[in-house]
Amino acid sequence: MQGLLLKQVITHHIGPINLSVSKAEVVGVSGNSGAGKSLLLRAIADLDPHQGEISL
Repeated sequence: MQGLLLKQVITHHIGPINLSVSKAEVVGVSGNSGAGKSLLLRAIADLDPHQGEISL
């Protein structure tokens, strides 16, 4: 991911996020309620609008 910026509502945003994962590496997403975990995963799945680049 490069410069990923997510916006759920006007007052909430996540980012920018830069993340690289090596082959065979496992990554987990954790955080408090409302921290944006589902928003991040929905952007990766291309279900929510976002700015930046996601390549798998």
